[in-house]
Amino acid sequence: MQGDYMALNFAASREVTRLRLGGENRSEDDSILGYEPDGYVMLARDERGVSQPLRIQPDVHPHTDAEVPLRYRVRNNGVRIVTNAYFFPEGQAERYQVAKYGELRVADNGEALLVRMLGEDLQPL
Repeated sequence: MQGDYMALNFAASREVTRLRLGGENRSEDDSILGYEPDGYVMLARDERGVSQPLRIQPDVHPHTDAEVPLRYRVRNNGVRIVTNAYFFPEGQAERYQVAKYGELRVADNGEALLVRMLGEDLQPL
């Protein structure tokens, strides 16, 4: 099996890092390993259907019916949501280099699966 991949850097991961560091007062260069390593970021959909991070918490509950809990993990002093890479058929890098969003399927327990990549217009690539 052959293919290529692209590294992923979700905006939600960056927001989790910011929240774990205490907001705007610290830089992303500061270590976040001194905290509980895994947790949940609560998401809410905006008018386009794109989920935005609201807050982080150590457990899947509590959350409202309008919020989606998404599990994150801290590995190598970075926040990982779902995966850090997307694999695609060899030779199709040009097709996927315009990706702006990842479509996730999230279970009730916060575990997620990256289903596909989407362009700026939220259409599948």
